[in-house]
Amino acid sequence: MRPLAGLIGLVVGSAWLLGCQPGANRPAEVDALRDILPILERHQVREFRNEDWCLVLRYVRGTFAETDSPETCLLTGGAAKAFDSQASADFDEMKRLMNGTTVDPSYVLIEYSSTGSIRSAVFETGCAGCSVGRYIYEPNGPSGSRVRGPDTSEVEIQADWFWYQEE
Repeated sequence: MRPLAGLIGLVVGSAWLLGCQPGANRPAEVDALRDILPILERHQVREFRNEDWCLVLRYVRGTFAETDSPETCLLTGGAAKAFDSQASADFDEMKRLMNGTTVDPSYVLIEYSSTGSIRSAVFETGCAGCSVGRYIYEPNGPSGSRVRGPDTSEVEIQADWFWYQEE
């Protein structure tokens, strides 16, 4: 009976680990994220956060948040307004977009050029007990601004997409 229990533990542990490894199918995930970039750009979304304790949408209409912890929720700082009906509808649209990808990022941070096009976008993934991973889109190549420590790795997926992992 012990070998069977060990095998079951191995299968369950492997399934959990695989479920907690964002980026297992990186090229397909990049394709899904690439598909939503024009919509994010049209709304000039700069920050999107969708966690049970923190909802943020920073975009063309301003910064909107729902949280009891603004000092840790609003990672880019600044003040936020309570969601109005339009911001709520826009947040729900962004949430549907994110959920429609195989990545379903909990945090998105986008920088724009002076012409309004995306200069860089970071899509953060992760789960309880897992390391944090980020899909990074930089259409002009890596900016070199990311901090790389001993517990980080970076892999080029496509010419303008990278996978950044923090252990």
